[in-house]
Amino acid sequence: MLKPHRLAHRVLVMAVAASLLILAAPAVDAAEDQPQVGFASGETPVTPNPDPVDIYLANADGTGVANLTAGYGGYWPWAWAPDGSRIAFYSRDGTTDKLYVRALDEAEPFVVAVGPDRELGGPRWSPDGTRIAFVSSQDGNSEIYVADVAARTARNVSNDPWPSSDPYWSPTGSHLSYSIRQEDGDQRINIDIYVVPVSGGSPVNVTDDPSWSLMGSWSPDGSRFLYVSNREGNDKIYLADADGRNPVRLTNSPANDRDPAWSPDGSRIAFSSGLDVRIEGTTTWQIVIPSRIYVMNADGSGRRSLTDGSIDPSNSLGDSLAHAGPTWSPDGSRLAFAVSLAGAGPHQRVFTVYVVNSATGTPPVELWDGGGGWHSRWSPDGARLAIRSTGNYGVDSMTVIANADGSGTPLVLTGGVGSGSAGWSTYGTHLAYMNSGGFQPGDTVFVAAPDGTEPVDITAGLAGPLNSAASWRPQELGPVGLVDPSTGLWHLDDGWGFVTSFYYGNPGDYPFMGDWDCDGIDTPGLYRQSDGFAYLRNSNSQGIADIRFFFGNPGDVPLAGDFDGDGCDTLSIYRPSEARIYVINQLGSNDGGLGAAEFSYIFGNPGDKPFTGDFDGDNIDTVGLHRESTGFVYFRQTHSQGIADEEFFFGDPGDRLVAGDWGIVDGVDTPAIFRPSNATFYYRHTNTQGVADSQSTWGQSDWLPVSGSFGLD
Repeated sequence: MLKPHRLAHRVLVMAVAASLLILAAPAVDAAEDQPQVGFASGETPVTPNPDPVDIYLANADGTGVANLTAGYGGYWPWAWAPDGSRIAFYSRDGTTDKLYVRALDEAEPFVVAVGPDRELGGPRWSPDGTRIAFVSSQDGNSEIYVADVAARTARNVSNDPWPSSDPYWSPTGSHLSYSIRQEDGDQRINIDIYVVPVSGGSPVNVTDDPSWSLMGSWSPDGSRFLYVSNREGNDKIYLADADGRNPVRLTNSPANDRDPAWSPDGSRIAFSSGLDVRIEGTTTWQIVIPSRIYVMNADGSGRRSLTDGSIDPSNSLGDSLAHAGPTWSPDGSRLAFAVSLAGAGPHQRVFTVYVVNSATGTPPVELWDGGGGWHSRWSPDGARLAIRSTGNYGVDSMTVIANADGSGTPLVLTGGVGSGSAGWSTYGTHLAYMNSGGFQPGDTVFVAAPDGTEPVDITAGLAGPLNSAASWRPQELGPVGLVDPSTGLWHLDDGWGFVTSFYYGNPGDYPFMGDWDCDGIDTPGLYRQSDGFAYLRNSNSQGIADIRFFFGNPGDVPLAGDFDGDGCDTLSIYRPSEARIYVINQLGSNDGGLGAAEFSYIFGNPGDKPFTGDFDGDNIDTVGLHRESTGFVYFRQTHSQGIADEEFFFGDPGDRLVAGDWGIVDGVDTPAIFRPSNATFYYRHTNTQGVADSQSTWGQSDWLPVSGSFGLD
């Protein structure tokens, strides 16, 4: 079966009448029809003993406000678990700070560890949600700890006499990176980056040099670690293995190479490069090498400049100039960056935001020239950017929404000290941002439509004057998988970004997924088109087939689905030479033949690629066809001959299509396409023509997509 079987739950929605009703809900579940956002609300967080801060949850329209930490008034740092089912937060029990976890379907939180240092950052969940990294000074020195959520234990993984901070998980969850700050007798500072295996073992000093190194970043697949070091005088970009060993210098220019950023598919690295020096005894800068945005392959080859001097501001005063902060669009086709001019005047640090094509670099498009546009966040569909602008000296901070193609006029949403920090919901259907009335009073959290219109103050009615730390509750993108046909290696994403991999089958077999034993979990199937043999497995793990039989003729294409609504998937076939679908509602066994199809019918044109799904929510899968040459999608709602019941275009030529219940779970399957050119899934949440509603990038161009409910929770 190609559709995920996922249970839809209801959230307890509270009526908003003359006054706002706030419940300390014993259990809170995901809303069916809109995303939810969490935020902190309380008193001054900067005093040594702040008044209690609670974490709240609200629907995007401002309804359903629930206090998640009532009675455990804590601090501002908190975090969602990757699957959105729990939160982690810090709170004080008497004189001891503790790390708590609250499952939203349970009434009370529980203590996971003691001694977190709230001044050194918040809790950080592992990608699979089983562990939490945090910083603690309970041993007299700030150290990195990892807590096992189920066991409710924690251990020190850094064990260093110098202060450790900034833990970051690798995407696989196998390693943590962190930084250690050392200071010698002459007060010279040395910052090194370490990587430690979470399962146990000694930390590895990645940089290991008496210089400073900037915090690095993991490749999207977690196999490599990227960082900047000035060990050779100027800043250079280095790449190490996931365990921190075998560092290789990727850049070797006389300039300072900074701001490295992985492309979503991990094949390229964007960075800034330039060199200017202050003339001794003056406030004047001399530009030695003009600053530019570059892109190179992940191994350091193919370096090329994407910008030139055509967008540089006037620099007659001899101020420092930089092209900085490249940020990839979700599909890797574009880069947002800022051009700065640092010097005297009302705009001491001006950052004008541009977008440039990551392949050609021509020409950059200006999006925002209001100053301070250093932090830009792409919407999930890549259509817009939310820009946090610090403006003049940070006095007129604001949130700005701009179209990524430069069309229209940027919309300024907020103003005031501390405003900004905008964030998109998982599918990009909403935008959350903070607005501040000044240094102390009136911080509020707003939610708006993706274009910035229709803002709603979701903190209205709360007693705490300071409302901040807003974070969207994660929504499942939809479980999809990719299969490497050359090796038989399967990669299944649980919908939350955590991937399980295993080998199954032989190179060249046709992969698909289905619920063969009626347990609600889709598992691998393979069809050998040379002889019509099917090989089905009942678990998502390496092993031999549990069910073997043959059905159809050489060259047939397998179709997996629940074609009679009994909750069990079977294997049917599409014969391209006849444009005919053969349906049977049972499985074969013992290497035998399955027999004749129960019924068949002609549908579509030869050459179109078949897929299955429940396109009307009646619990019966039917067949659709995808014309890869044009992106044309069409399907029937019944197993009978006739013209398509629905048809539309989605995607580009060459895309590969699967179907599933993406977005808000409503029991209706819709299309998703995998684009080999950028290894990106694009999800459409309705069976209508239009652009993708959400997307995710991973995998490799020659892998084949599958979908289902994989039972990996």
